[in-house]
Amino acid sequence: MGAAEHREGQQAFLVPELGSHAEIIAAAVRASSSRFLEKLAESVDPDMSPTARLAAVMSAGTTAGLDDDVSRILYEYWPHMLRDPEQRRIQDELTSAQEQIYRDIIDAGTRSGEFSPLLDSAKIARTLVAQEDGLVMDVLAGSAGSEYVLDLMGSLASALLGLPAGALLERMGARSAPAT
Repeated sequence: MGAAEHREGQQAFLVPELGSHAEIIAAAVRASSSRFLEKLAESVDPDMSPTARLAAVMSAGTTAGLDDDVSRILYEYWPHMLRDPEQRRIQDELTSAQEQIYRDIIDAGTRSGEFSPLLDSAKIARTLVAQEDGLVMDVLAGSAGSEYVLDLMGSLASALLGLPAGALLERMGARSAPAT
């Protein structure tokens, strides 16, 4: 029987050329992570102010992949990270890359005088990534809308960075959105 053949009465196909189940999942998560980071990079222009870059990245991070399978793959396979070292490594790389994007923007905003952070930029970056991850799960589950999540994210970032209340939210297009 060849690798992709199916015998009468068998329940599973044999497809070793595709790799193990774990390898297939890892490939899908790696590809989705790369696409997610591409969407974040595509959202900013180097000529943007730090506040505009932060708004663009937060908007993209909250909505990136909602129109395709990127976010669903990242979130639905997240529990595999708890048991699989390769999945954990991929997740750690994605989280580190997201944190670095936020740190770079926060540091630029601090240098330019736009931001007056209440905490170290690394702590704020980690907090924003964690908050974004948790809130996007609510969007995917249908228990929160994107506008509400953008409002929460923008409000939190504004408070942590010493920005006027509406400055970031206006750029994100989120203003006191309802909870659903």
